[in-house]
Amino acid sequence: MKYFLLIVCACLLLSCSGDKVPKGIIPPPQMETILWQLMQTDEFTADAFTRDSIKNLHTERIRRYRQVFQLNQTSKEAFAKSYEYYMAHPEITKPMFDSINAKAIRLREAAVVKPPGQAAVPAPVVPVPIPVHPLPVKGYHGINTLKLKPASK
Repeated sequence: MKYFLLIVCACLLLSCSGDKVPKGIIPPPQMETILWQLMQTDEFTADAFTRDSIKNLHTERIRRYRQVFQLNQTSKEAFAKSYEYYMAHPEITKPMFDSINAKAIRLREAAVVKPPGQAAVPAPVVPVPIPVHPLPVKGYHGINTLKLKPASK
C-alpha cells in the first residue's frame, strides 16, 4: 500500500511540473504576442473599414489576421488548437491576459496628455496603426500602414 501511494504521489508531481505546453501548442510568450496583435488588428480594422462602404469588413479582418499568422510563422489551425488548449488551462491563460491588459493600460496612460500643473486630460481618440506587413492591393495605398514585429520564440 505504501508503494502504491508513493507511485500515485510521484505521478501527480510529475504531471504538475510547471507551465510546459505539449508539442504542437504555441508557447505562452508567442501566444501572448499573437493575441495582442490580433486584438490590435481587430480594433484597427473595425475603426478603419467601418467608414469605408466599399471594403468588406469581414474580408479585411480575415486578410489581416492571416498577415499576423504569417508574420509569426504559424497557421490559423495551429492558433486555434493552441487557443483551445489555453482556454482549457486558465492557470496558464490568466497571466497571459493579465500581461496583455497591463500593456493596454500602459499604452492608454502614455496617450494621456498632462499639461504642467494640471490633471491629466485624455488624449484625443486616434486610431493606432497596427503593425502588419501590408500586402499590395492594386490601386489602394492608404490604410496599409501597420507594422508588427514577430513574436520572439
